[in-house]
Amino acid sequence: MTNIDDLPSKEKYWINYYYNINPYLLNKRLIERHINYVYTESDESKFDFLSNIVDEIHIILKKERKERKIKQAELSESCGLTRSTVSMIENGSNCTLNSIRQYINELKEIHHKSAARSA
Repeated sequence: MTNIDDLPSKEKYWINYYYNINPYLLNKRLIERHINYVYTESDESKFDFLSNIVDEIHIILKKERKERKIKQAELSESCGLTRSTVSMIENGSNCTLNSIRQYINELKEIHHKSAARSA
């Protein structure tokens, strides 16, 4: 057997189960389609970059808001977040990725609106 798709679903379940526990436990050629990618130096570089951004995102966002001369209350009202959530984002406190996404998207929207008014 060379293709995992030819196996019954119960066997596929157990292969996935044990593969998730230890990917080196099984014959890689048999489960080759379940290996997403090979980790490369490029991936390591991207991961390092992402790690640095995550550590500093609250500082970057607060600076961007202040440069645009927007108050936390204004931003929170326009993006649908509470002012305390905006404050938590800017202080690096626990918040959801969705909240950060709303914050960033609203800052971009405000930037585009002010750029259009200036033109």
